[in-house]
Amino acid sequence: MLLLTRVRLINWHFFTDTTIAVGQATLLAGDNGSGKSTIIDAIQYALVAYINRITFNAAATDRRAGRTLESYCRCKVGSETLDYVRGDCITHVALEFRGDGRSFCAGVAVQAFRDGDTKEAQWVLETGRLEDLPFLSDGALTPVPRFKELLRAMGGVPCATKRDYSTRLTYLLHVHRRNAEFNPYLDALVRSVNFTPFTSVHDFVCNYILEERVLDISAMRENLMNYREAEREAEAVQRRIDRLHRVVESADEVERLARQIIHQNYYKLRLEQDETEAAVAKTRREHAEAESGRSRATTARDERIDRRTRIDEQRQELSFALAQDAAHRDYERLRRNSRDLTDRRENEARRLERFTLLQKQVEETLGRTVDPAMAAEERTRLDLERDVVAQEIARLRLREREIG
Repeated sequence: MLLLTRVRLINWHFFTDTTIAVGQATLLAGDNGSGKSTIIDAIQYALVAYINRITFNAAATDRRAGRTLESYCRCKVGSETLDYVRGDCITHVALEFRGDGRSFCAGVAVQAFRDGDTKEAQWVLETGRLEDLPFLSDGALTPVPRFKELLRAMGGVPCATKRDYSTRLTYLLHVHRRNAEFNPYLDALVRSVNFTPFTSVHDFVCNYILEERVLDISAMRENLMNYREAEREAEAVQRRIDRLHRVVESADEVERLARQIIHQNYYKLRLEQDETEAAVAKTRREHAEAESGRSRATTARDERIDRRTRIDEQRQELSFALAQDAAHRDYERLRRNSRDLTDRRENEARRLERFTLLQKQVEETLGRTVDPAMAAEERTRLDLERDVVAQEIARLRLREREIG
């Protein structure tokens, strides 16, 4: 259960610095003017914050004793005079609540001036107690700007507006109402504080139980128009959502196709890799076989070289042995003579072939057959004819010179 546990009043009317313990049920008793309404007004002011919603000292039978925020802060004495106990001053009204295993505080800091001006600053501390708050510094009241800085350092929130303060406080009190112009809980609080002894049940029910509601047709019309506008906007939003769904479906399809392409590319690369690995393995096998064949060929070549070396050595040994044998020497001499006779026979055959060719050329030139036995006589006769022809040529040349 959430309960108001303590109220701290600093420079609030006659309360200079007083902390009042409050329980689940609290009775305030005292003579007139002892401060009962002053405490009630402080509580409702710290809860409501809106001065225009509050009627200070509303339960007083003497309506002439009107009180204001300035009169509470500067401590006005008397109803007809303008005498104040304090001049420029700082006032704090702070409330401490406890519930759900934790404590939190909320309140108002007021700067009141002699010219009648007042500046209010609402604040909320979501975790903390009254004694944790920096109201005093070195035995004196902390200036409000410095108080805000220290409060912020503690994790508190100086509220920028009264609406912000009311929202935060009602959230902490679990009575927040969204879109409400004035919180019904706070409205009921203000009406209950205004309670005076009643003489009419009707007036009591109307004034303190029933909420005052004014029928506003224009507001209903505006709400209807807003509803229709919201409906059109909702339809437009739904159409955009449908388009977005189609876009999302297209994106999913694109993503699916992209994944499919990636898988296909993976399978293709995997196949190429397998083929490459198979080709590499084949090349390695062929290389190993080639190396093995080269090794065998090298071995065979070495064996052939060794065998040839042995054969050469054996041939040299045999040649040396044969050179020492007389029959072998005779055999070598006969073989050389046979080779010389073969060469001479080949030369004579070539000469005979040339002679035969020349004979045919001579016979063709002379136009008759030349007997080889008469070759010498024929050669002599030809020489004579050649001399006669030469003489005739010389005679003709001499005559040509003479004529020339």
